[in-house]
Amino acid sequence: MSEKIPILVIDDELDVLKLVEFLLWNTEYELLKASDAERGLQLVQEKRPAVVIVDIMMPRMDGFTALKRIRELIPDLPVIIFTARSTRSDEKKAEEMGANGFIAKPFNRQKLISALENALKPAPLTAQE
Repeated sequence: MSEKIPILVIDDELDVLKLVEFLLWNTEYELLKASDAERGLQLVQEKRPAVVIVDIMMPRMDGFTALKRIRELIPDLPVIIFTARSTRSDEKKAEEMGANGFIAKPFNRQKLISALENALKPAPLTAQE
């Protein structure tokens, strides 16, 4: 069996982390979890996940700040924004900040896997000449 793809989920709600773990069980993904953004940033540096999913509303550091910090650490790391407060302004801000996807809660396995697959797609080649 090939090596699993490491995915980091940063969310302060333990139920959400458990749900993601359940939904990704028996898939090609290996789940790394952090219940706050500081720990998530530490895991980004230590584990170098293939994709990060980060919740917007968290204490101490919100998801947008975490996205900015992740971009400073590893500019091309795909980041998906996760939120229960799915507003067009949040989606627009995530897009403007360079997020690679947006998942509204509640979500299902299909939405989660689809967002991960889209985030992992190689960027289209652009003409360099």
